[in-house]
Amino acid sequence: AHASAVIANSQINAINEADIINKMLQVSAGTVYRTDERGERVAVRVGAPARIEAFLDIISSSSQPVICYAPFTAAHTYIAEELQAHGVDFVSVDGSTSDADRTRAFDAIQSAQTKVLLAHPRAMAHGVTLTRSNVIAWWVPIYSSEIYTQAIGRITRHGQNRSCYIIHLIGSDIERRVLRRLNEKRALAGTLLEYLESNSL
Repeated sequence: AHASAVIANSQINAINEADIINKMLQVSAGTVYRTDERGERVAVRVGAPARIEAFLDIISSSSQPVICYAPFTAAHTYIAEELQAHGVDFVSVDGSTSDADRTRAFDAIQSAQTKVLLAHPRAMAHGVTLTRSNVIAWWVPIYSSEIYTQAIGRITRHGQNRSCYIIHLIGSDIERRVLRRLNEKRALAGTLLEYLESNSL
C-alpha cells in the first residue's frame, strides 16, 4: 500500500498500512510529518482546535491534576504551545526529559502544584505513582495494549481513592477503529482495509 496527500500545502507520503494509519492519526492529532528535500522529517501543523477546546474543558472540569498522553512528538509540542497560550500550568515528560526533570514533574503532579502533566506514554515507566490525578486524556489512540495498560496504571495504583476517568479525544473514524482494536487486543494489520471497505462509495 502507498498513499500520498497534500495537507497544509505539504506533500505527505506513506509507504505501507501502518505508515498510512500513523499519518492519519497524526493529522487527527493536529500535526503530521513529511520528509523534506534533504530527507529530514519536518512537522506540518494542521491544527486540531476542537480537540484543544475539548481538552481545556476536561482540565477546567477536573478538581485534580489531569494527565494527557500524546504519542507523537510534534503533537506534544503543539499541545504544549496551546496550553501556554491559554495560561494553563503544566509539566511535560517525554523521551528526552532528564531523570531529575521527570522526578520534578511527577512530584508537581502528585502534590497538585501543577494542573496538567503532558506526557508521551512510552516515557511513563513502571513504578511511577500519580494517584493524585484521577483523569487521563488520550490525545489520540496508540497501538500497543501493553503501553496503554502501563500508562493507565499510573493513576489506578494502590492508594487511589477516587473514581478514575480515562477519556479518549476521538474525532475520526480511523481513531475509533484503532481504539477498538486496542481494546480488543487485536493486531493493527487489517485496520486500513476495514476502514477503506466501510468508506467506499
